[in-house]
Amino acid sequence: MIRAVTFEALDERRVAPLLTTIALRLCVDYQRRNVRDRRLLGRLGTLRGAEPGSDEHSRVVERDAAHWLLTQTDGLGTREREVILARANGMSTAEAAHALSITHKSAESAFTRARSRLRTIYHEEMAR
Repeated sequence: MIRAVTFEALDERRVAPLLTTIALRLCVDYQRRNVRDRRLLGRLGTLRGAEPGSDEHSRVVERDAAHWLLTQTDGLGTREREVILARANGMSTAEAAHALSITHKSAESAFTRARSRLRTIYHEEMAR
C-alpha cells in the first residue's frame, strides 16, 4: 500500500491493477530470494561435508577467510574499494551508486572488477 501511495503518477482509477502488479513483483522477489538462499545453503553444505562438529569449524574458517579478504580490499582502486565495501555492507548496486554519486553502470563495473580481483587474490592464496 505504501508503494502505491508514494507512486507519483498515481491514477486513482488504476489503483487495483497497480496493487496487483506490486504484490506480484514482491512475491516474485521473495521467491527468487528464497531460491537463491537455498542454492547457497546447498553449496555451503557441500563444502562443509558431513563431519561431526563441522558447522562450528566451518563458521570459524569462513569468518576468518572473510576477515582476511576484507584486508585485501586495500589493494583495490578507490572506486572499486568503495563499491565493494558498500555491497558488503548490504547495499544494492543502485544504492551504492546513489551513495557514491556515480552512475549505476559505473558501480556495476567497479563491483565486477573488484570481485574479480578479490577472487583472483583468494585463489592465488589458496593455491599456496
